[in-house]
Amino acid sequence: MTANRIRVNRFAAALQRGLNKLLEPLSKSRVTQFEILPAVEADLVMLGDSITEQGVWNEWFPGKIVLNRGISGNTTTQVLARMHAAGLTPKTRAVFLLIGTNDLTQGYPQETIVANVTEILRQIKQLAPEAKVVLQSVMPRKVSYAEAVMQLNLAYREVAETLKLEYLDLWPALADDDRGIIQELSFDKLHLNGRGYRVWFEVLQPVVKAIWDADGDRAQPGS
Repeated sequence: MTANRIRVNRFAAALQRGLNKLLEPLSKSRVTQFEILPAVEADLVMLGDSITEQGVWNEWFPGKIVLNRGISGNTTTQVLARMHAAGLTPKTRAVFLLIGTNDLTQGYPQETIVANVTEILRQIKQLAPEAKVVLQSVMPRKVSYAEAVMQLNLAYREVAETLKLEYLDLWPALADDDRGIIQELSFDKLHLNGRGYRVWFEVLQPVVKAIWDADGDRAQPGS
């Protein structure tokens, strides 16, 4: 990594920490609501950071009860700390986890991220033992993060294999030839726009359908 790129990434990490301070009240607002809301027997739980939070999942998957447990700015540490409010029950049918990009922005070591994700996944299985658990790859973003994201995703794949969970690789659908996010799918080289969510949904849809088919429910998710 060049000295200039190191400086850029350090600046991005400092900027992210400042942003997190601004987002903290919003994060607490969502978490405290999650804590007091009555338990819902959700079909799907979408768990993650702002990329998950900004998805209108009940509209992408009409006819399914979807809990959006994404919170802007969250790292793996923050998701781990709020697992008690993740909306998981023994009747939850599927959980999709997407987390880790904010950890990279803030410069957390890969070992810490992977350890946190491993523990998150273990807690998901404890709270929702019958659920299909899907660990999604961290999405591509600006090219300067490509190597870190790809290395983290390799580790995620190993975690999923070790825990016998499904790993869903989002990279082929979202990355360009330079290993950044496809320009037309994002407005800031990190978050998705509407077209980006459509592409993500098209990757998710057959996985959700397969889960419902395995349960004997032939309804088409998100028609």
